[in-house]
Amino acid sequence: MKYILLLLLFPTLTFGQIIISGDALIIGSGNANLFLHGNITNNYTGASAYDGFYSSGKVFFQGNTTQSIGGSATSLFIHNFEMNNPTGLSIGISTMYIYNLHFSSGKITHTGVLFIEDGGNTTGANSNTYVIGSVTKYGNDNFVFPIGNDTIYAPIEVANVSGNPSLKASYNRAIPPNNTNIPLNIVKISDLEYWNLDKTGTSSPTADVILHWEDSKRSAIGSDLNNLYFTHYDASTSTWDYADSGTKTGSGSLTSSNSGTITKTGINSFGKFTFGSDDAINNPLPIELLYFNTFKDEQNVKLEWATASEFNNNFFIIEKSKDAISWEKFDEINGAGNSNMPTYYYTEDLEPYNNISYYRLSQVDIDGTIKKLETRSVDFSQNNENDFIIYPNPTSNYLNIKGANIENIKIFNSLGQNIYFRAKDYGDNIITINISDLPNGVFYVKNKDKIKKIIKKWLFWGPNY
Repeated sequence: MKYILLLLLFPTLTFGQIIISGDALIIGSGNANLFLHGNITNNYTGASAYDGFYSSGKVFFQGNTTQSIGGSATSLFIHNFEMNNPTGLSIGISTMYIYNLHFSSGKITHTGVLFIEDGGNTTGANSNTYVIGSVTKYGNDNFVFPIGNDTIYAPIEVANVSGNPSLKASYNRAIPPNNTNIPLNIVKISDLEYWNLDKTGTSSPTADVILHWEDSKRSAIGSDLNNLYFTHYDASTSTWDYADSGTKTGSGSLTSSNSGTITKTGINSFGKFTFGSDDAINNPLPIELLYFNTFKDEQNVKLEWATASEFNNNFFIIEKSKDAISWEKFDEINGAGNSNMPTYYYTEDLEPYNNISYYRLSQVDIDGTIKKLETRSVDFSQNNENDFIIYPNPTSNYLNIKGANIENIKIFNSLGQNIYFRAKDYGDNIITINISDLPNGVFYVKNKDKIKKIIKKWLFWGPNY
């Protein structure tokens, strides 16, 4: 049975909820609108079901609590869709068709397919109202995909599209795959985010692709747009196959939050895209770890680490394990947030395991992204009095050497020549050596039969001792 609602006499009609068991064809005339404060449940089992307006009228989602579109049906169509619920809308139906989608407030969350029809558009999206999930666009219209994740609005845009394709876009706040396999003309790609833009039809379109950043500080764009590049991932070779300087708008600065874009014209190979840079300092990793060291202090274990710089660093997690397989958290240390100076951290394990204790350091971004950094171990089953740690490493002017018993310290250059010697002095467990006169390069520190490598180089922040 088909239910037909003819809104010819009423400019507005308000529903608590709509339940569709048969066909429902809602025909609007003039400015007729449907205001929905509840949910849509579509249980229709026929070949098609249409809910919507074919005139200037709209379906308004404007409840006071989170609304939903669900049911056992596989698809639903709304011609003019108005998102106006600050608490959000959840789409559980597998395929959602929309012609015009306007955002006034709130976010749309879905895990299925959300189509914007050929000739349709979206308007009003911003950092407070957008789609959490993917959006697919039919046709060759210029189009801004209003996408993001739970907390970040991160649109991607296409223009000058050839053919009549179907393009699907989604945003990932995560480390891009194989982000060390990069083109020779840059030094890094983003360690924070990437976009998927894929063609879902059989056509072979070309398009100009525009990456947006809403917050240059959050996206680590850098202080000079001349250093910024548009990069693409080739899944067949597992490499980032080009970095193009593109055309840029806006400005970039790690000390402020600005918006902008970078455009690459004539793209015919789609997939993953993100930002690249030929300036590792101004487009940094979330943190630059200088060292992470663990050492015995009688029956306890001391853990020390330092960062050269930090970007959106919320806190560190320290875990320990008996076998480096099963881990438990034993401490959490707040990060510096944003810093371009060395920052030093310390914690202590008062209850290490009897034999080997493994320690894993992880870093958590402000948006919740977790990155595992390094793992160290301490062995209480044997007492190696010759063991020691060195920090900072790399270093510029000063080197600290720390251990249970430091004696007969020697430093060798890469040719094996002894360039420093400190005589035996029992009881010393830390010494500081001025190496500012040494040239930049690789050196080796020896304490009795233990040898460790250090790197001497100029560091932009200068000495901090």
